[in-house]
Amino acid sequence: GVEKVEHKNVALDSPDRVLKLMAMTFDPTTSPAGHVTLHCAEGERIRLSVAYIEAALSDLSDQMAEDV
Repeated sequence: GVEKVEHKNVALDSPDRVLKLMAMTFDPTTSPAGHVTLHCAEGERIRLSVAYIEAALSDLSDQMAEDV
């Protein structure tokens, strides 16, 4: 679960603003804990300190081709 949230360059006075997620990184601390950082298009960053993270990766290329 998420234990702490920090941010940089996020306009908290604009709650309806949509951020464009460009990348997500994970920096381990004490296994399995670490920091998940969300990197956005205009330099905004949101860092989540997590006790652990579970993730699954799926290939969506067939589904995306049908949507085009």
